[in-house]
Amino acid sequence: MSELISNEMKKIVKNGYDQGKYAKYFGNKKELNLFEKRYFNQLIECIPEKSNILDLGCGTGLPYDAYLVEHGHNLTGIDNVDNHIKLAKKNVKEGNYILADFTKYKFKKNSFNAIIMMYSIFHILREEHERIIKFINEYLVNNGYILIVMCVEETDEVEIDYNFCGNVKMAWSSYNSEKNIELIETNGFEIIQYDNESDYSSEEDFLWILAKKK
Repeated sequence: MSELISNEMKKIVKNGYDQGKYAKYFGNKKELNLFEKRYFNQLIECIPEKSNILDLGCGTGLPYDAYLVEHGHNLTGIDNVDNHIKLAKKNVKEGNYILADFTKYKFKKNSFNAIIMMYSIFHILREEHERIIKFINEYLVNNGYILIVMCVEETDEVEIDYNFCGNVKMAWSSYNSEKNIELIETNGFEIIQYDNESDYSSEEDFLWILAKKK
C-alpha cells in the first residue's frame, strides 16, 4: 500500500512541476539571501576546494548550484522534471545534470564531499525519508557534509495543495522538526547547526540542517 501511495505522490509532484510554473515563482532567483549565504558559506568553509557536490532535486539550478559553482566546486544535479533540467543546463553551464528519479538512481559510494537537498525531500512519502538519508550517507566521503531543508510541521501522510505556484496541484509529506532532526542524527550524521528560516525574517517556514557524516 505504501508503494502505491508513494508512486501516486510522485506522479502528482512530477505533473505539478512539469507544468513549468515553478521557474516563474521560485526557480529564477539568482541571489542568496543573508540566511542562505550563512549556511552555504559555512558549508563551503567545511569542504575542500574543488569539492564534488551533489544536488538531489536540483530544480532549475538557481540559486544554489550557481553559487557553489561560482565558488569553484564541481556540481552534479539530478531532477526528474525535464523542464527543470533543461533550465539548469542553461543557468549553470558548468554543472553536470541528470534527468532521473534520485530515489532510484544509483551513484557511487563515497564519491561526494557534500550533498545538498533543498526543499525536495518533503515531496517524497515520509516513510521513505530514512532510506534517503541512509543512501546520502553512503554517497558521501568520510567527513562529508549534508545541507538539507526539511519541514517544521508534521503533515498528513500525504497532504495535497491545489494552489501551488498559483493553481498547480502539489503533494507534501513530512514529520515535524524533532523527528526530522532525529532522522539525521540516528542515521550516521552529527548535526553542526539547524535553524527555522522563519526566525530570520524569511517568509518561508522550513528547517535548515547542516550535518557531518560520522
